[in-house]
Parts: sequence; structure tokens; C-alpha cells
Amino acid sequence: MIARVMERCARRPWLVLGATALAAAGAYAAQRSLARDAIPDLSDPRIGVIAEWMGHPATDVADQITRVVTAGLDHIPGATAVRGQSMSDMAYVDVVFGSESSLAAGRAEIVRRMAELRPRLPGGAVVTVAPAASATGWVLQYALIPGPKIHAPMGENAHQTHQSKMRIVRKVQDLMLRPALEAVPGVGEVATLGGETNEVVVQTSADQLRGANVALSDVIATLRAKMATHPKTAEEITRDPLLAKVTQASVVPTMAGGEADVDGAEQVVIGTVIAKRDADPMTVIKRVKEVIEQHRHHLPEGDRIHVLYDRSELAGRVQHTLVRAVSEEVLVVAYGTVLWAQSRAPLAEVAAIRETSVIFAALIGMAFLKEHFGIRRVAAAAVIAAGIVLITA
Repeated sequence: MIARVMERCARRPWLVLGATALAAAGAYAAQRSLARDAIPDLSDPRIGVIAEWMGHPATDVADQITRVVTAGLDHIPGATAVRGQSMSDMAYVDVVFGSESSLAAGRAEIVRRMAELRPRLPGGAVVTVAPAASATGWVLQYALIPGPKIHAPMGENAHQTHQSKMRIVRKVQDLMLRPALEAVPGVGEVATLGGETNEVVVQTSADQLRGANVALSDVIATLRAKMATHPKTAEEITRDPLLAKVTQASVVPTMAGGEADVDGAEQVVIGTVIAKRDADPMTVIKRVKEVIEQHRHHLPEGDRIHVLYDRSELAGRVQHTLVRAVSEEVLVVAYGTVLWAQSRAPLAEVAAIRETSVIFAALIGMAFLKEHFGIRRVAAAAVIAAGIVLITA
């Protein structure tokens, strides 16, 4: 049976060449469409829910947050498990899914259920639903570096200290760069570290509440209703009649969640791009770099942006190693096949098929190694093909 197949292939070299070329082209197109990554995510698809309730022990967090959230997120379509973890000040809940295709709909359902659970959670708890990002999705990191310090104690720039410039850079990150990057297809999140942000602090006292004959719960309810209108300044908050009577609102720097620097020389704002689980990291990195280049010219004068980490270089080296290893395996298998065929079929027919490897080697060199396929190579390939036809005729 095998001998007859070999004989028919030897008598129809052009059919064999065409079928082989078609199969190779299909395999190449298929591998080009696959997501290529140096650090694949092997964990189960999941969506995380993080709850912060500062100043409370793990027992209270477990009883009033973790238990309520895990029960409320049970039986989500596509989910296989709900796992909760409690500690002092914080709780983590993971909803594990059976497949990546369920993540988008599952996250939307989690957001809906968390909105329903909000009245059952403590008022001071801050709950965040994590994006559908990969656990190994850290694909690119960049730094926003403020301009040089301005030494003008009596000039118009005297108010621009290093900290004020850091606030400006942080605003550029939060209001311009991060929204643009999160809109890139395949980006799950852009995490920020460094720089100062501001927050509005609303204060009251027992004497003020007693003088207005109102309870603290009334003030909190009024403040929540006011915040639902998204006021832009502290003055807008205190325009409410009740809040104006019993509260004072002021803008203060937020407690820093961390600081970042480059080589220990100066403070910077770091942005870390996290890719979604089903995204192609190479494509995401390319699009993110394009967005960064578009916004580079819109930075404040003197400010800079530099890419600190880019996984595409590592992924390229991994792909090169993979191609080389596969090529070596193909050569070993091809050589063994020729040796085996010589013991099963006439030598002239086997030799004719073997010579086609020269043509395939030239095509591989052109496709993968970017070698020039000039007139000489075309002529040589034609001569080899003609010789194969003459031998097998």
C-alpha cells in the first residue's frame, strides 16, 4: 500500500508540490492568526471583586462583606466556583468561569448583582469589580516624567514646585492618556502608580448638627444625593441648603498609595498596561505604542514619556526559538522519511521527490528569513522542477 502511494506521488510531482504548498500556506495562515505570547496565562478564567473596608478586623470583613458577596454572586451563568478570601481591611472574591467566552457576559452580571448588593454592605466599604484581564497580562509599562524643576522664586513660575508638576503629570495620565489607552481593543486595564491626586473632605461637628436639629444620617443621605449629580468643585457640594448649614468642604491631597521613580533620580508617574485574557499581546502592544506616540506631542512643555517595559521583544525571541526548533524537527523527520522511503521504493523515484526540498528551502528562506528571491533562484528552482519531471517521466 505504502509502496503504491510512493510510486503515484513520484509520478505526479506537480500534484504533490501543489498539495504541499497549499497545506503549508494554510498552516502558516493559521499560526499567524493565533495569539503569540511569551508568558501564557494557564489559570482558570475569572473575574475578581475587591472590597476595601479600612479599620476593621478580618472577622468583621468576613461576616459583613465576604459572606454577603459570595452568596450574592452564586449561580452566575457560566461560573463554576465562587471563592472568597478575607483579611484585615480587605476582602477578595473570585468568580471562576468554565471558558473565556463567558467572561464578558459574566462580568456584566457581576456588576449588576453588586449594584443590588450595595445596600446590604457597610456604608464605608469601597467595592471594585476587576476587568476581564489576564493574570499575566502585564504587556507594557511607561513612565510620565515631569519637566525640569523651575528655579524662579520671584517669577511667574514660583508656584510651580516639583509636587505641583507631579500633580499636573498625574492629571495628564488620569484625564488624557489612560482613557485613550483603555479604549484600545484588547486592553483590560491601565494601572497607575505615583503622583498626587486630590479629594474632597466634607466635615461637620456635633454642635453644628445639634444647632440645625438634624441627624448625621440625614447629612450622609443628602451628601450621597448631591454626589450623584457629579459636582465638579467643593463649592458646588456646599450649595445645598442643608450641607451649607452644617458642613465645610475642602480639597486636600489624597493619601499616596505609592511612589515611583526611574533609577532613583526623580519621581515619575507609572502606567502599566494590562491586556485582556483573550487578546493578542503583540497586537495590543503595537496599538498602545501608536496611541502613546499620538499623545506624546500633547504633553505639557518639558514633560516626557518613555516606555520602560515591552513584552514584544521577549515574545519575538520566543517565536524565533520556536521556529528554529520546529525547523530542526522538520529536517530530522524529512531525512528519516527519505531513508525509510529508499528501503521501500525505487531509488530514482525517491530521489526525485527528495530534490523538491531544495525548492521548499528557498521558499522558507524567503518567507521567514526575508531572503531575496531573485532571478537566479527562480531559474534554479525551474531547472530542478524540470529535472524532476524528466526523471519521473
